[in-house]
This record gives sequence, structure tokens and C-alpha cells, in this order.
Amino acid sequence: MGAAVSGATTSRVTTSGVTKSGATVDRASDPGYDRAGRGVVRRGGAAQARRCRHRTGLPGYLRRPLSGRLSQPARRNKAIRGLEDIPDHITARVVARCGTAHPFAALDPRRTALVAVDLQNAFLDAAAGYAVCATARDIVPDVNRLAAAVRAGGGGVFWIMDTFDAHAAVPWSALDAMLTPAARARREAAMAEGSRSHQLWPGLDVRPEDEIVRKFRFSAFLPGACELPDRLRARGFDTVLIAGTATNVCCESSARDAMMANFRTVMVSDANAALTVAEHRASLLAFYAMFGDVMDTDFVVQRLLGGAGAPADVDAVVDRAR
Repeated sequence: MGAAVSGATTSRVTTSGVTKSGATVDRASDPGYDRAGRGVVRRGGAAQARRCRHRTGLPGYLRRPLSGRLSQPARRNKAIRGLEDIPDHITARVVARCGTAHPFAALDPRRTALVAVDLQNAFLDAAAGYAVCATARDIVPDVNRLAAAVRAGGGGVFWIMDTFDAHAAVPWSALDAMLTPAARARREAAMAEGSRSHQLWPGLDVRPEDEIVRKFRFSAFLPGACELPDRLRARGFDTVLIAGTATNVCCESSARDAMMANFRTVMVSDANAALTVAEHRASLLAFYAMFGDVMDTDFVVQRLLGGAGAPADVDAVVDRAR
């Protein structure tokens, strides 16, 4: 899949509201257009991308230039900023099915929850870790910013902790069958409650009002394996923002099951991390093509706090909420 994606052309929306693949969109309501009705998925340099950033709702992986100098966040780690282009056929497919490039762009902040998956020492701490994803450490500032924005808007923040106990091993024997005895022992020790590796990464901005939820499968939305869906519904949340690690394992598993459980689901491209660019990219593309929406942190924060009547300086609101 990675090879096919890298060779695909990128989507460019024309002023007539038709993509190169022929899919039509509503320029007045689609966040992929600027105020003049011009399509904003286009080639250009970094300066042009910065201009697009402030006048459009397009997420970073679409508005980033395809050539020229990358922005500072992109230079920091290309693997975690998300997609640098969207294959034309995938954009056309989404627009044809949804009527817009971003079906969940209208975020209701009071009905939105951040679900931060597996940001634990086991996956971030090279010294104490069990299955470390080094790029996950770089997404922590974006996750904290999302958490602050969600709280400021009246939403909820849920920190999901992958957990092993003796009761979990019996019904999930299929996983054990794929592990060597040594790998099984490492996993059981690392994910046991009370161990250092099970704890949340210390750089996370966890607040008393946040909820910490254990899960016993890759997905946080699998019935019987996690209390998260019931907790979300009890507080009136119908929209979830998925962040964490690994993009293509527990995050995508949770995101797909969330959509199946009738939650409006968004994977936040620069707040997810995987071991490689190819795995991160393939996961986001597969999810965006059929299961839900993909946005970056800037776009999500603007959609949560930058609506009509909101303060002009959204970042100042986020900073005060931290």
C-alpha cells in the first residue's frame, strides 16, 4: 500500500468545485475552500502554505507544501505530522460519499472527548519500555494542547492505559499464541498495574477532572474489554478525537471500533505516532478513506474554539487552560 500511495497524484480542487477525479463539492460549506471559494489543495512553497493555514480549515497534511522548505513541526519529525499529500482517488471517494472532504469538521466542543491511547512508559520510555515507539515522545506537546482545548470547550479528556492482569490472559489466548514465552513474560510484566512501565508518561498534562481508563485489548471500544464507551455516553459525548500510539495498532483499532459503536470519530494526524512513516501514513489513509475523519491539531483546536463568538486568539485560550 505504501508504494501505491507514494506514486499517486495529489488532490487539487479547482475553482469550479470539481476535483481532478471529477467529484463535486459544495464550496460554500466545505472547509477545503477559502472564503473566495477557491480550492486550497495545491502546490506551492512554505510561504503559500502559511497563508493557506490562516484562511482555511484544511488540516496540516493537506495544506503543507509538496515542495520547498518544510515548516518547523514537519522538520522536527515527518513521521508524526501526518500525511503530506492525499491520493486523488481517496479524496474523491470521501467527497463523493460524504459531500465534503471533512464530514466531522463541525465539532461541538461540549460533546467532544479526547481519547489519548497508551501514552505510557512502556511505549515511550526507552529505559523502562516494553515496545517503545520513539516518535511518540514528540507528539506529547500536541496531545497536551488538544487536552487543554477540549477542556476549555467543555469537553472531556480520557487517558487510556493498556493493562494486563490474570483475568485478561484467558479470553485473549490468541495474542499469547503469537508471542514467544519470553515476549509474553515481558508484556505481562510491563503492562501490570503498579509497574513503572504501566504508568502514564510524566510529560502528559493529566488533570484531576480527567478520567483514566484501563483497557485489556488493543481497542478501547471493544465491548467487554474497556469501560470507555459507557463512560463517554454517560457524560453525553458523541464525538471522539483519537490520539496516542501506535497509530496503526491500538489507535486505529480504537478509532474503527469507535465509529462502529456510533461515535463521530476523528484521528488527529500529528497527535498519533507509529514506528515508521509508512505505517503511520497507511493507517491514516485507510481510516480516512472509509471510517471517519482525519485532522491535525491546529485544525481541531480552531474547530473547537474558533467558531462564531469565540475569542480571536484561540491559542491564548488554550494556554490559559493549561
